[in-house]
This record gives sequence, structure tokens and C-alpha cells, in this order.
Amino acid sequence: MENKTPQFLSRRLLLNLFIEFGPILAFFVAFNFFDFIRATIVLVCVVIVAFLLSVFIEKRVAVFSLFASGSILTFGLATVLLENPDYIIFKDTLFWGIFGLIIGGYYVRGNFILKKWFISIFDITDRGWRVVSLRWAIFAFMLAISNQFALVYLTPAGWVYYKMCTLGVLLAFSVWQFVLSRKERNPSANAWGMRI
Repeated sequence: MENKTPQFLSRRLLLNLFIEFGPILAFFVAFNFFDFIRATIVLVCVVIVAFLLSVFIEKRVAVFSLFASGSILTFGLATVLLENPDYIIFKDTLFWGIFGLIIGGYYVRGNFILKKWFISIFDITDRGWRVVSLRWAIFAFMLAISNQFALVYLTPAGWVYYKMCTLGVLLAFSVWQFVLSRKERNPSANAWGMRI
């Protein structure tokens, strides 16, 4: 029987999506049953498991995963120990701001850090890497700015709902990048510009 799963929905990609989005989804579920601090404890625990699973599967420590996991652990533990949600909320402002600065800084110098980070997954042209780098730099700055407004003007519970909305926007933005990877794929890539 022929496998009907689209090529870009490989087992590896689905596992990577679970590793990337599992912790925040666990946080949302925990927040529905517990308070913000306990939900943050769940987030920290699931991040540790997801990071270890990522290292086990990939047989290496991915820089992006280390940065993302490290920031959640640092600010998550500060939130729990100091019983102040502002730390984990501010983490998103700092994370996306730094992410945007790194991508934008490399972009301005004509170097595309996303290519270095994701070359094992995507097989696209240099023009593709340039376009996707600019898009992600702008998007990261927009997320950092909007998160800072959410930190200042929303309650922690309000921020959770804001975070759910931004997760949806992030997923939609990420899926939109497949249009580019499909258009800018190298001959050695699959139909979606991936190495899978």
C-alpha cells in the first residue's frame, strides 16, 4: 500500500515539530488546570525532556535548540523561584529580539546564519536563504515588540492568550516559508526544498 503522507510531513519533521512546540502546548494545557507558576514548572520539565530527545535523535546539540531551551530554562526557573511571571514573559521579548538581531546582523553582512542552522533540513538556493533570512529577521522584531507591549499592558493570564495567538501566527508564518523553499529548491531537494 502506498504511503499517502506528503513528503514534507516526514516522521523526522513531525518529531521536530513535537520537540519545538510540545513544551508550549504542555504549558497551555497546564495553565488550564493550575496557576501560572505551576504551568511554568511543567514548561521547564517538558523543555528538558524535549531537548534531551532532540540530542538523542540528532546525535548533536543544535545551536538554535540550545539557545531556545537555555532561555526557557533560565527565565522559567527565575519565574518559579521568584514567583514572578514577568521573567518568563520577558524571555520572549529578549529571545525574539536577540534572534532578530543575529539574523539581521548576518543578513546585512551578506551571510545567512539560518543556512548554517538549517542546512541539514532545507536544500534551497542562496537567494532563498537571503529572502527567508530577511523575512525571519523582520518577523522576529515584530514578535519582540508585540511581546513587550503584552508584558506591559496585559495580565499574566492575558499574556497566555496572547501567546496562544502568536503561536498560531508563528505556525502560519512558518508554513508560508514552504512556498519559498518549494520555489527556491535546489535540484537535489525534494519538492518542498527539503533534504528529507
